[in-house]
Amino acid sequence: GYESEMVWVEYATLLYRHATTSTSYKPGLLRQAMEQALALFPNNTIFLGFYIWNESKTKIFNRVQHMLNDAVKK
Repeated sequence: GYESEMVWVEYATLLYRHATTSTSYKPGLLRQAMEQALALFPNNTIFLGFYIWNESKTKIFNRVQHMLNDAVKK
């Protein structure tokens, strides 16, 4: 429900802040969390934004393209 989504948003924000301020940031952590969050809440633009931002830092765009293609097909 709504409360669960808000907890996920806070968790995603925490991971994003860590990613932008830490030198020991691992992109896989944010990627995995955002994939789970998007599976639960596919219409949440916050999760989508964090996912795309994270993937743009890794220079691997195939994941984003596949995820968006799958979302359009549904």
